[in-house]
Amino acid sequence: MNNLGVTIPKKLAAISVLGPIRDGSLFPDDLELHLFGRGLIEKNNPDLEITWFVSWKSEWGHSYPSASRTKLFILNPDGSPELKYSHPSLDHGAMLNLMMKDVDGSFDFVLVMDPDCFLVGNNRLQEHMNHMGSNGIAISGTSYGMQAPKSFFRDFPTVFALLIDCALVDIRALDFRPSKWSSESDVEIRDRGIRASIISLKNQTRRVPRFVIGRILGGLLGVHDPVRWWGFLSEFRHGSPETDLAGDTAFGVRESLMHSVRHQQLEVVLNEKLLGTRNESSPVAFRPESSIEFSGSGYFRNHGVFEGWQLERGGVRDRLTWSAVKFFARREPRDSGRYPTSSMVFSSSLKDSKLVNELFSFYPALDLWAFDQKTFAIHLGLPTKSRITRESTWVAVKEIISSF
Repeated sequence: MNNLGVTIPKKLAAISVLGPIRDGSLFPDDLELHLFGRGLIEKNNPDLEITWFVSWKSEWGHSYPSASRTKLFILNPDGSPELKYSHPSLDHGAMLNLMMKDVDGSFDFVLVMDPDCFLVGNNRLQEHMNHMGSNGIAISGTSYGMQAPKSFFRDFPTVFALLIDCALVDIRALDFRPSKWSSESDVEIRDRGIRASIISLKNQTRRVPRFVIGRILGGLLGVHDPVRWWGFLSEFRHGSPETDLAGDTAFGVRESLMHSVRHQQLEVVLNEKLLGTRNESSPVAFRPESSIEFSGSGYFRNHGVFEGWQLERGGVRDRLTWSAVKFFARREPRDSGRYPTSSMVFSSSLKDSKLVNELFSFYPALDLWAFDQKTFAIHLGLPTKSRITRESTWVAVKEIISSF
């Protein structure tokens, strides 16, 4: 108990699902990533008593090294009908549900964590748990980052790294399965899997023309990642104004807890070199209840135009971007409330900005989150992992992450 009479949490259940080993992949598999992340947490937070809950499908063939305070769940799809269809989100959610039900009442907190997400900083996890306990925050963690589709959200934590206070949330009642799967029959699930495969094939055939069109648009509009920008635009055109998020692993948890408990999302760190200047003194776009700090051209062209910011003034590229989006999507973007500016922070505002900028210089597609002006979590994601093709590169990445 601290001097304010608040009990400092000590016992943590850390839950992680390992994905399949990718044949021919040159970057580290989920087990290696997980073990690195586990080592970071244990080294940086020595006062925490952590039990690790780790699962994977038996067919994926991982071999976990002998370790204390570890519970392994090696699951056979024959024993769990939801695992028969090899749908990543359904697999992930079903395995999280199973492990969550095995967490007994002795734990203060639960940490749900992706293998390629790393929590950094000396005692930073312990300090954040103390902060949550002192302020009655039931759930905290990483929202979706700037690389995520615009149908996702930054107003609630997701499962890259998700902290739950067991005293304030009934963890056994949480359902991490994508909600659109939970009420469907086996036939419907199978058919949906077939449709997903067809859509994936169509997306593969569209990759080259999208790349070419994206590059052309990037040159005209000055966006930093034309291909991703084109993806944002295509998604916006084909989605409804209130996009259905029911296929997301964390959507059901967000729906059940968003308005019933106090929550807090960590701040997504913006890579300023990719966004241009902030233009705080001369904003080009506005949105109700949003910080003017993010109203410059760089943010508007890359993100704000899809998040409901309204263009008030600006240069030729700003107006061209606004016109292109309205013409192609056949409607104006509107503010859904899922992208609060309180969920973001510029990299230059952080106390460890030098390390952050060094990491961004090598891997600009990384997602980072901060709390109290210090980096808290680092998520590699597929674009970054695909660039880690040599052991020496992976060693260099680990050295930088370990130095936070």
